[in-house]
Order: sequence, then structure tokens, then C-alpha cells
Amino acid sequence: MSTDELAEILHTNPAVLVYATTTDCGVCTSLRPKIEALQRDHFPRLLLLPIHLDQSPDVSSDLMINAVPTVLCFFDGKEHLRKVRVFGIEELREAIQRPYDLMF
Repeated sequence: MSTDELAEILHTNPAVLVYATTTDCGVCTSLRPKIEALQRDHFPRLLLLPIHLDQSPDVSSDLMINAVPTVLCFFDGKEHLRKVRVFGIEELREAIQRPYDLMF
């Protein structure tokens, strides 16, 4: 994914959840199904966008991501949430709930 593609996605979708990983991150691999279930079960109007940073290094620098896993939540193209490395699914759900409810 290029930075232009990411910018277009953020511009055309009101709510985007970016899940930044690398292919060799074991924690990222085990966390991904939980992130997908969270999006599917609680935030169906939130676009889940997994990004493999080893394949998109420009995106990593544009979003200032220095560690994985990183979850970024954008509403109306603006970053509202950033969770890096150590976070729980319930903590993430609670952090997304209020802005999501206000948007939808």
C-alpha cells in the first residue's frame, strides 16, 4: 500500500481502523483474529485496514509507527486513537466506542 492509497482510503471512508503489523510479528498474528472479531461484532461500519509495514515502509514513516502491533483509529480522516504494543481488546473497544457512537 502506498501513502497515496492510504490517504485516499482515509478521505473516502468516515471511520477506519488501521492494524499495522509485520510478517514476522508473532503477537500481531495472534492478535489479528481478535481485532477482526472486535470490528465485526462491535464496529461494523468501521473499515478494518491491515497494513504490513515491511511491504509498505513509506506508510510506516507517514503514520509515525515505530513498533508493532499498532492500532490507529481514524474518524473523518483524523487520528483519534493510537495503541501500540501492549493493549487489551476490551481496552481498545472502550476507546473506540464513544467516538464511534458519536459518528454513527
